[in-house]
Amino acid sequence: MAVGFATAHDLFDPSIIPCTITLYGWIDKGIVRTMNMDLLEKLSHKPKDSSYRTQTNKRILGQSIEQRPAEIDDRQTFGHW
Repeated sequence: MAVGFATAHDLFDPSIIPCTITLYGWIDKGIVRTMNMDLLEKLSHKPKDSSYRTQTNKRILGQSIEQRPAEIDDRQTFGHW
C-alpha cells in the first residue's frame, strides 16, 4: 500500500522504488516526509509480541473420565448410565 502511494504521488524515481518493508523503515526513521499518522492501515495493526510464552490450560475443571471408579462402569446404580 505504501509503495503504491509513493508511485501515485511521484515521491521516488520509478527506477529506484524501494520495497514496502524498506519504505516503512524509512518512514519510522523520518527519512521520508510521510508520518505514521498518515498511514491509516499501519496504525490499525498492533505490533507482534516478541516474547512468546506457552499458556497453561485453564479449562481443566475436574478429574478425567478415565479416572472414574470401576463401579460406575457396571451401570447398576441409578444415574450411572
